[in-house]
Amino acid sequence: QLTEAYTLDYLQVNYPCSLTPEDLGPLSLIIKITSNSIADIQHILKECNSLATWFLIEPKESLNTECLTWIAQQTTDFPIILGKDVTAARIPGLLELGFSSFALPGSEEIKTGYSEFDELADVLEILEVDD
Repeated sequence: QLTEAYTLDYLQVNYPCSLTPEDLGPLSLIIKITSNSIADIQHILKECNSLATWFLIEPKESLNTECLTWIAQQTTDFPIILGKDVTAARIPGLLELGFSSFALPGSEEIKTGYSEFDELADVLEILEVDD
């Protein structure tokens, strides 16, 4: 019913989900993965590859170097968005590993309706590509 009331392009769900392509209709699906285990992530990528348009990897804890490197290698076969520990200081290393899609964190509101965007601006400046 919500999809009829609002114009949506994507639906983001946490894994596991019980959606089918028929449930989604024209919507594209982002599956959020909160595990930082290579075995868990590998299982989800393979199990949901035909259903997901994107996989958002955003574990509760930071990814260790081995897991981060492994995930970067998977970006050639799976549409992965990295959503953990994405900061201006880390972007060059993440790009070097092979990541090209990031979920950028918001910031705390200074007061209602006012946020500081310095960190976001720093990340976007690093990612900026000259035409």
